Amino acid sequence: MICRDDIRGQIADALGLGSVPAPQPAWADHVYRCTYTLPMGQLALAVTVAPSDTAARGDLQVMRGRLTAAFAEDGLGQQGYGSPDGSLVAVKDNMVLQVDATGLPDDLGPTHQPRIAFAQLIAAGVFDCWTGP
Repeated sequence: MICRDDIRGQIADALGLGSVPAPQPAWADHVYRCTYTLPMGQLALAVTVAPSDTAARGDLQVMRGRLTAAFAEDGLGQQGYGSPDGSLVAVKDNMVLQVDATGLPDDLGPTHQPRIAFAQLIAAGVFDCWTGP
């Protein structure tokens, strides 16, 4: 889901790029990672698959604790948090999505959006195509 062509297309559109290179996927320790090397820096997406919804909410709280100046992200998954630096975490069922746009400049695309706005846009795109349990 985080490495799909439609997500690549959303990234390209948001940044005003003709295309986005294929991401580098990886799976280890119940975490699926997808790293995009973009002309202006790196975007990292990850989905942690927990054994239960309760465990996923616990993982979310741990990840929230790592965010700087965390604020609630209403409308992303079932519960989410973001940080002005471009980091975002959100939970849906037994999975936690992480979007890390801290490797990008804070002035992105043709509309000059901040990293966190870009991270929110990409997270919303992932949840739009999220077809998990």
